[in-house]
Amino acid sequence: MFVLKMTRRLPNFFISPVFHIGLILFGMILRLKFYFENRSLWTDESCLAIAIVNRSFSEIWQNVEIFPELAKAPLIFLFIEKFMVTLLGNHELALRLFPLLCGLGSLILFYFFLKNTVGPKTLTLALALFAISERLIYYSAEVKQYSSDVFVSLLLCLIFTKMNHEKLRPLNIFVLSITGALAIWLSSSCLFILAGLGIILTGYCCLKKQWTRLLMLLPAFALWGISFLSLYKVSLSHMVDNQTILVTWQGALMPQPLLAWKNLIWLKSSCLNALRDPGGFRPLYLTAFFFILGSLSLFKKNRKIFFLLLLPIVLTLLAAILQKYPFRSRLLLFLLPAIFIFMAQGIVFLIKLIHKSNLGKSSPFLIGLTLFALLLYKPVEITLTNLFIPRVIEDNRFVLEAFKKHFQPGDSLFLDSSAQFSYWYYASQMNFSHTLPKENLGKRNSSLLEGHKIAQFPFSPSEHQGINYVPFRYVYHLYNTAGYFRESVVLNNGDNKNIVIENKRLPFALKGRVWLFFSTVSANNDKLKAIILSGFDKQGKRIQYLERKGASIYLYELS
Repeated sequence: MFVLKMTRRLPNFFISPVFHIGLILFGMILRLKFYFENRSLWTDESCLAIAIVNRSFSEIWQNVEIFPELAKAPLIFLFIEKFMVTLLGNHELALRLFPLLCGLGSLILFYFFLKNTVGPKTLTLALALFAISERLIYYSAEVKQYSSDVFVSLLLCLIFTKMNHEKLRPLNIFVLSITGALAIWLSSSCLFILAGLGIILTGYCCLKKQWTRLLMLLPAFALWGISFLSLYKVSLSHMVDNQTILVTWQGALMPQPLLAWKNLIWLKSSCLNALRDPGGFRPLYLTAFFFILGSLSLFKKNRKIFFLLLLPIVLTLLAAILQKYPFRSRLLLFLLPAIFIFMAQGIVFLIKLIHKSNLGKSSPFLIGLTLFALLLYKPVEITLTNLFIPRVIEDNRFVLEAFKKHFQPGDSLFLDSSAQFSYWYYASQMNFSHTLPKENLGKRNSSLLEGHKIAQFPFSPSEHQGINYVPFRYVYHLYNTAGYFRESVVLNNGDNKNIVIENKRLPFALKGRVWLFFSTVSANNDKLKAIILSGFDKQGKRIQYLERKGASIYLYELS
């Protein structure tokens, strides 16, 4: 009897505003908890942090790049991040504050978007998925633009739904025009949202023969187009033609030629993988079933919202087919709201079908709850695990604090190619770049160049006649007067003895104290590290070392 009463009362509680507010607050707590863990910057974050901290506002505006070969973050995003650092100081919490605010704001925007577009049951399920999404929580405290991608996409969709419910007025058009034009400079991925909005608004006006409405919308479309062309000239043209980016995201773009049977396999795996990451769902085929079921249900119920949610997914996939935008992982984060809505709508639709089958009053709710729990199992497991275990990728700050504390003039430094980015960022943040010994490199444009000499392992381990070795090269790090890294200059002296051989004494002359700094966890990096350590162990004495998750530092005394 008690169970029957609860099954009758619980459905009403789960769709109540009180429960919805509880979900939003719980999602905020998860994001705030991760933010205040204040973990070290890892390699990818360090790259972007250097591009923000080490450049002035004018250099950001003029595209004076420190790493021209890497992808660029949106211009307005860089300006906001630079403002945060200028206002609050050069540290991780300041750099991650804007992504956090976007993550918190996205919870609220998503709730109001759901209220305007779907029923209360779908609202509850979709909001729950959004609140506990591991990828959304993670990127709410990451020095990256992906959290703001979600915020901007939801803002544009919410503006569209408000326009859909109201008579078109000049103020509506003005808000849509300005928001869309600025959004392009804050979030590159919102181009797919804007393209979807443009198709829906134009198509609807043409079908209904509302030519006056279409003419009123043309200024908004024109402003979006001007903003996009300006952005393309400044930034996007570099990104779509950047071979480094294409290599980095290999497999996330449809292979050539396009009309090949194997591309159907790529299409299937790419769509399923999107449900796994960033979706976070398991099992994938059950997830795909609910996604398709929800799509069909929403198409029947509200075609405008159906196309609003589906078109950005299709357009993003089309860009990947044309090899212009990778269809994978974090680059799809802005599509998660749509994925969650389709999933939730699929579950609600299935519950209605079960209800019509007359299996009993409580059965539809219990079956629906069971199915939802099955889908939530993996996301909840990951979220709860990370709630009690801090997410640490590379604890670079901790090991570099030890380097700063124990570094002595005359010490040499070796580091791998991933470690250099964290080293450059923390050298300025911890203010030890001023104390590093510098050598005169001559003049450039009448300016004296001075650099800090280090040895870098930029290549993967190699093998010759069964002997493993790692080549390295000497590089000079150049810092400005404020202690910020500006560039690195490779010393090309043609020395073929710049290698470390596995379990062999070093074939080059080096004495005194030597530091080895490693960052990034990967099988290839672990092998590189093992070869280097074996060579230095043969040459000298390991007098100090510190190993943390994803980062380690060793001090040797060589004789």
